[in-house]
Amino acid sequence: MRSCTLLGLLTALLLGLTGTSRAQGGPEEDPTKRALEELKKQIEALRAENKAANDRLKSIEEMLASGRARLRSTMTIDPPPGAPPAGAGTVRLINRMGITAVVTLNGTDYAVSPCTERVIPNVPAGMVVYSVAADGRGVRDQVQTRLDRNEILTLTLR
Repeated sequence: MRSCTLLGLLTALLLGLTGTSRAQGGPEEDPTKRALEELKKQIEALRAENKAANDRLKSIEEMLASGRARLRSTMTIDPPPGAPPAGAGTVRLINRMGITAVVTLNGTDYAVSPCTERVIPNVPAGMVVYSVAADGRGVRDQVQTRLDRNEILTLTLR
């Protein structure tokens, strides 16, 4: 916009100076002629810049119209309250014994009544360490196993 206005003003000035010189009928002065030539060069340079800007704008508009321009956006969504954390699974404990068993899962004790099952949701995915203890049966060695995201790991106590 600015270059168009400047082009118009410079063109008017150029035409005005050329007309004045001819109207007076006198010979053009050398400094005036040089100034006019310099203005002509500046006008041509501005026209070239204006054309380049218009070409670039046209190219961008064509890209947007054709859908080739890909816009990137990101969004973060918090999980609803009570939802399992990302990367969590479930451990299901089934006690087939006639006595209460205590399962220590990742450092937390869970009592499982005789002949029942207990479900532990939202256990972080990854390595799970557990051991089992029951009256009269002692404590079994710790076991390490992997729990994948959204997996249900079933431990049957016998």
